[in-house]
Amino acid sequence: MSVQMPHNYIKQCLVFIAASLIVFLLLSVKLFDVSKKVSIRNLRLHERFQIDRYWFNEDPEANEEKFQIDQLLKIRNDLVRAKFRNRTERIKKVCEEERKVWPSSGIFKHRIISFLWSAEPHYKMLLCRTAKHGSTSWASHFVKIYTQGQEGGSQVLLKKIEQNEFKSNTEKNVVIRSITTPEHEYLSFFVCRNPVEKLLSVYKYMVDMASADSESFLERPDFPKGGTPPTWEKFIYLVATSTSNNYLGMMRPLVVGCGPCTYDYDAVVMMETYDQDSRDILEPSGLGWVSPVHANNHGSHTLQAGDVTKIFAKVSKSDIVTLLSKYKMDFKVCGYEETLEELTKLTA
Repeated sequence: MSVQMPHNYIKQCLVFIAASLIVFLLLSVKLFDVSKKVSIRNLRLHERFQIDRYWFNEDPEANEEKFQIDQLLKIRNDLVRAKFRNRTERIKKVCEEERKVWPSSGIFKHRIISFLWSAEPHYKMLLCRTAKHGSTSWASHFVKIYTQGQEGGSQVLLKKIEQNEFKSNTEKNVVIRSITTPEHEYLSFFVCRNPVEKLLSVYKYMVDMASADSESFLERPDFPKGGTPPTWEKFIYLVATSTSNNYLGMMRPLVVGCGPCTYDYDAVVMMETYDQDSRDILEPSGLGWVSPVHANNHGSHTLQAGDVTKIFAKVSKSDIVTLLSKYKMDFKVCGYEETLEELTKLTA
């Protein structure tokens, strides 16, 4: 009898401890559920976005919380619109002036190119991407948003993720068309870059990649792997006279790809202020953690007065004229009037 007593006592203690742990766990879950509903009222806008998405994502009983999120997204949109209003208003003014002169221009009849657009349905963000306009960085941002920071990635990975969210281009196109009116749900934006800076960037990229004979480099007839690349002057001629509006798959004019004269965008990121502009879009959504505080500036973006004259010194006037016919509106929409003026003077 004296031997069995300690054994039973220990057994009872273990049962009591196990039961206590279960009760404590259940109580903790309940308290957490209550505390989240109380504390959420005291959180700032950007904090509420992040927490709401984790707690209420697809819960069918969370209609009230989802409604609150939608209201916060509207506030977010208003904040961002106010921040970038000077740029969006400039675009409207430029487009109105162009419409008076060329009312039947194709830039007012935009055809959706679905693969140029990145959409995130939870935070309701919509980006029109342009090659060599910081598109790789923003693709990585969208992957992080989709995966809540679990992954970063490329445009290839983003495309795979989007295919799970939008089963067809038709679904995505509905979102894209929604921004033809001022009051839309998705926060829409695109990135501007000085067309001359872009030309320099594309040329350097093609020369470097062809010389490196990289396996990932898609060889083009004008830039053969290991071969002699065209001179800068020849490159400008090829861009200007190409029958394609997307020479090398990277030279599609912004006004053709993103339709700034068709859609009512909420924000415009400038490459010169890329990092700060990106934060001004991400932080009001509680996504400040997505963009690094100190990121690369994606090129020099330091064209000074007189640089264009030097860069195009040996380019023929006819090629400059043809080039301007393709990219004039990109200069104007994005506010690079001084570069446009300097380039135009070279045709006199």
